[in-house]
Amino acid sequence: SEMPDFSSMQYKPVIYMQNNNFTFEDIEPNINLDTIFYIPQDSVLSADTLTAVVDSPFVISSKIGGTVNHYQWYKNGDSIAGATDSILYFPTVAWSDSGFYTCRITNDIVTDLTLWRHTVTLWVTDTLTGVRPKPQDQSPKSQDLSPKFQIPIWPNPAKRGETITITCQSYNSAGAEATVYNILCTKVYKTTAPAGKGKITINTDNLQAGVYTVVLKMADKTGYGKVVVY
Repeated sequence: SEMPDFSSMQYKPVIYMQNNNFTFEDIEPNINLDTIFYIPQDSVLSADTLTAVVDSPFVISSKIGGTVNHYQWYKNGDSIAGATDSILYFPTVAWSDSGFYTCRITNDIVTDLTLWRHTVTLWVTDTLTGVRPKPQDQSPKSQDLSPKFQIPIWPNPAKRGETITITCQSYNSAGAEATVYNILCTKVYKTTAPAGKGKITINTDNLQAGVYTVVLKMADKTGYGKVVVY
């Protein structure tokens, strides 16, 4: 992850530094050596899951070493217009800002190498304690999302096309109903399970990448959970 400057050596070495964790600051001083191999490199920084409070400012950074770096941010695989700084700044976080963020980094000296930031998963909440979608005209009633217990969801995150399973043996004596809401609190999926089933499954084929709230109803009990689909 750190390479010295070999450019002043009397006898110039042959450098093999590919398939490592170097950034542009390690390659720039050595770029004019006769023989240097540095492509590819691993993604930079760390993969994170971050929580932002709606209507508050928030920052994600992709700043790395290098004297002439250029940055382009992406959300859910699409480039973000105008997001070309090392810092992605949200003056006021919105519910729609939930998603998966990465950044493409290039350099004017090391022109043939592109570095990518490890993915940041951003959750938007109304508090720092959990995701509660902002009520809107077509949203469920607020009591529908009041957590009585946390429901186990697996796998989480889930890849589109995977089947999500909710285990509910302890609560499912009279059948269960699971409803999935997107970050705008719009109902996007609903399914049921008979009494004694012990689990309920959700098909993700028609869900877009994003963060979802799952509400599980069983008799007089209501539980909630959050799941990321990518």
